[in-house]
Amino acid sequence: MEVAATDLAELMGAAAAAHQRMWTSASRMTDDSCRAPSLLPGWSRGHVLAHWARNADGQTRMLQAAMSGEVAAQYPGGDAERAADIEIGADRSPHRAAPHLEVSMGAVAGDRNPPRRPGRRLHP
Repeated sequence: MEVAATDLAELMGAAAAAHQRMWTSASRMTDDSCRAPSLLPGWSRGHVLAHWARNADGQTRMLQAAMSGEVAAQYPGGDAERAADIEIGADRSPHRAAPHLEVSMGAVAGDRNPPRRPGRRLHP
């Protein structure tokens, strides 16, 4: 799929809006709801949050490489690294996962549209 430069601002805006909707939902999670099963077989909601952050990291890696005229793997260690990272992140409480999500989502958005949590400054 080719994307014209004129479409990029609209696509980035749509991605930022989607991230904000996901962030709003995730920010309401408690420890118990994070451990609860998700709609994905074998995954808790914590697994989904961890996947969301690691996917954003991988997308950022690929976008940065593409901007340099290079190609990068989304998960340099392949599926094994992806699975291990998700398992590690799945056990985090929403409170501990939140900073990782903020950084990952902000990086995908080029730090132009990081998610906002009421009452918290993202950059001191």
